[in-house]
Amino acid sequence: MKSNVNFSKFYKSMNVKEKKYAIVFDMNGVLFSKSECINDNFEAKPVLTGSRTSKIIYLNASLQILSLFFESHSFYKIAWTTMMRKNCECIFDQLKNDFNCSFDKLYSQEDCKEGIMTGNIKTKFCIKDLRVPAENFALEIENCLLIDDSRGKNVEGQNFYHFGKGKNAMIEVLKYIDKFIECEDENCLVKKFRD
Repeated sequence: MKSNVNFSKFYKSMNVKEKKYAIVFDMNGVLFSKSECINDNFEAKPVLTGSRTSKIIYLNASLQILSLFFESHSFYKIAWTTMMRKNCECIFDQLKNDFNCSFDKLYSQEDCKEGIMTGNIKTKFCIKDLRVPAENFALEIENCLLIDDSRGKNVEGQNFYHFGKGKNAMIEVLKYIDKFIECEDENCLVKKFRD
């Protein structure tokens, strides 16, 4: 679905720096986990799911660093999950309300393309095609990046970063994003975590 908003005109009229990148974050495995054994960077947190029952998920302990990074960098921040929308909206809201981790857009299973189900991929609508955010935000597809812990949910040839399970996984992805968006601010948060 193509956006009717001309973002270039909008930013010029508001005298705001135009966003020319979109970073897409997988929800389950990057921002949170439904399985406590993912690694020690995830902390238990009860949430109200779409079915109105309390469920424990494990939020990435680095969400506060991600939130600070969001505040200091100009790009479209997108959360995308292969969960059904009704089951992920409450988690999406909690990321915003509890961690000040605001995203410009939430995509869910309904926005995915059909793919191949494997042991780790439990739905046939699992492919996150970066053409979706590129069209929605009037961007070049080369300026879109998917961050996901699951290989096989991306479209071959599109920008993809495999989110690892190490202790510093969030810092490593933020360094990658910082380079991808060509951040020139030598005082930004990520520059403090040099190799």
